[in-house]
Amino acid sequence: MIKTVLNSQAKKTTGCAVTYRAGSKSTHGTCPSTCKLMSGCKVGTNKIDAAYVRALSHAVPVRGIAFTYTHFAPSLWRKHATGKTVINYSADSLRVARNQHAKGIPSVAVVPRTTWNDRTAYVRGKHIYRCPAEYERGVNCRNCGNGRPLCARPDRSFIIAFTAHGNGAARAESNDSGGCYAEGGRVALHWRDTVGDTATDAERVTQFAKECPPFTVLRHHVAGDIGREV
Repeated sequence: MIKTVLNSQAKKTTGCAVTYRAGSKSTHGTCPSTCKLMSGCKVGTNKIDAAYVRALSHAVPVRGIAFTYTHFAPSLWRKHATGKTVINYSADSLRVARNQHAKGIPSVAVVPRTTWNDRTAYVRGKHIYRCPAEYERGVNCRNCGNGRPLCARPDRSFIIAFTAHGNGAARAESNDSGGCYAEGGRVALHWRDTVGDTATDAERVTQFAKECPPFTVLRHHVAGDIGREV
């Protein structure tokens, strides 16, 4: 189920078009059941929605940019992602992100709040760039990288790291389950509103990209993932 917002007012995505994706019965219905950020009472899925991934990968505004993130292993979706939307693999650790980056997969990871003394760090010779919106005043997904967001660069030479944030930050940086940032605040409100839509996700995301004005930056599923609810 897809909810679309043509002009986001959220701090990080101000001026971007965004979507939220949920299952028909649960907000977490499209998320991988193996995601460590999911709290124990939530139910995810072990299958991807191939039709949605194909539509998602081509859902790019005219002369615009589209990107998103997934916790599903690249081996499950990469063959379906044949369009221009940049799908970032959200890894459980910098080590996993580094391994996938070496295979040519745009990769990101969540790191503890104690990680940063500088804007960049090194992990076995690979650059790790901190999300600029976390430390540069006035930077968000719309103007990041002078209008070419770092997360929307498919062939980048670095991994992007996000500091654990939200009400579950402490849990996200621990070995315990839970800590998903989308379970609280404004994101959670949008996400809960998504449950119950009737159009197919592939149709909705395709149509929404067409409705976006030229040069729009579109961030797909701020909350939710590419899974198929079971």
